[in-house]
Amino acid sequence: MRVARTRERPLATPEFFDAKVGESYRRNEETHIQQLACTDPKPMLKFLEGMVGSRKLRLFAVACCRRIWDLLKDERSRKAVEVAELAIEGQATIAQRTGSVIEAGDACAIAEDELTSKSGCEEFSASYAGYFTAVLDVMSLGRTPETVTITEYVSSHAAQARNNDGERDVHTALLRDIFANPFRPLAVDHPHRDRPGPHHLR
Repeated sequence: MRVARTRERPLATPEFFDAKVGESYRRNEETHIQQLACTDPKPMLKFLEGMVGSRKLRLFAVACCRRIWDLLKDERSRKAVEVAELAIEGQATIAQRTGSVIEAGDACAIAEDELTSKSGCEEFSASYAGYFTAVLDVMSLGRTPETVTITEYVSSHAAQARNNDGERDVHTALLRDIFANPFRPLAVDHPHRDRPGPHHLR
């Protein structure tokens, strides 16, 4: 008769824990280095998906729009951004917030009508950045998983309005500032790190 041998579990010693933490730290370090070198806000936003609430995403969207304020020619687009700012601080009503989406959408329609092959591209992209900022704000009223995607739209249109890659670099810097660099490696402090393990009891 053969006796089944049970697999021995590794002892929860400080050395064993350090090895596990070191492995996790190395993985986070690789992500940290990749994100520090990143000059495109899209993969950075994708990384944040499911990790952050809507408030900081809305702060980022508003910051992107503030950088193209001179290109937001229609007062309705500017108003949408201003309402989104107020909403972040809880100073805008639901009626104001939903109304700003409609108004910003109308501004986009006007910008599209005035768009020609040679001019109007900057104002067109800027108006959509303002519109999606308002949409993002209203989406925050409910539990909607697409908030990161809408934030990407804001960043993309704002960068297109400036029509230079340098604007995307600024957006990546804004993300690091607003989110306090969530891409850094995590420092883990195990609650039982200094307690004697089973090997001390032998």
